[in-house]
Amino acid sequence: MSEAEIHEWGHEPIDLLYIACKGRSGGTVLGRILGEIRGFCFVGETNLAPRALLERQLCGCGVRFEDCATWSAVRRRAGGGADPALDAGLFSFGHALRSQHFPLAALPGGDGLLTRRLAGHLAACERLYRAIHITMGATVIVDSSKSPSYGCLLSLVPAIRLHLVHLVRDPRAVAYSWRRRKLLPDVSGERHAAQRGSFYSAWTWVLSNLWAELCWRRAPGRRLRLRYEDFVARPRESITRIVALVRKEPADLPLVGERTAVFHAGHTVAGNTNRFLTGPIEIAPDDEWKTRMRRGDHRLVTALTWPLLLRYGYLGTEART
Repeated sequence: MSEAEIHEWGHEPIDLLYIACKGRSGGTVLGRILGEIRGFCFVGETNLAPRALLERQLCGCGVRFEDCATWSAVRRRAGGGADPALDAGLFSFGHALRSQHFPLAALPGGDGLLTRRLAGHLAACERLYRAIHITMGATVIVDSSKSPSYGCLLSLVPAIRLHLVHLVRDPRAVAYSWRRRKLLPDVSGERHAAQRGSFYSAWTWVLSNLWAELCWRRAPGRRLRLRYEDFVARPRESITRIVALVRKEPADLPLVGERTAVFHAGHTVAGNTNRFLTGPIEIAPDDEWKTRMRRGDHRLVTALTWPLLLRYGYLGTEART
């Protein structure tokens, strides 16, 4: 980063709106709507940037990630870019907070230990998000990397002011979605997304949400839990609540009526294939699982996840529709 840029931007905190959730929970759609708000910039899943480079995936703008002029400028400004070794170091923080590190965050004094142990990765985080902040002119960066451990890592960066959205979706819907065959249009050749069994989907859903609960305490006063089902039922109300986490003043929302969002091409890393859609898109629930899910899978997922199903209002008399 040049001295002129440091002088211009100073060391002001970087407002980062982070979406933590299990995959197939609507994080990409939510991020895209937020990214259409003036001053907000949706970058997709930055923790998957190494894979995007390795597999020559497409940026949300339709150009190969490695060739996208915007991301190339970000990488150069952050210290990577033309040098593959620097690029690898720049994005290596995506895997820094592994399972053996993350439990330390729950212990007294754990933050200090993690900060010392991961100092190099935290510096790389700051360089990357500061470069995004400058290059894309973002007042608020929206990241849907999903991983709570990655969100925990970002919360340790002094320059980042973390705002956390914990997005929850019914695990039976998530398990059904992971069984569906989905084409990946942003990789070389014809390839489909990995399909997961119901047992795997259920226990990873539990782990993901438990880790998100731990990450919850890292954004005091700047956190919000949102159910996917409530978001698709009342998009305007949900987005207004999220914007209030970051801004005190209201924002002009990119919605036509109550349920239609207008999307433009953006610069997003990885994520659901709907990140390539442009134009008016209706925000509607995906309830196919309620009639098409196999009974055995439904029972298995319910049995494995019922404590959190109760906690999030998916079971019992308090269940909401």
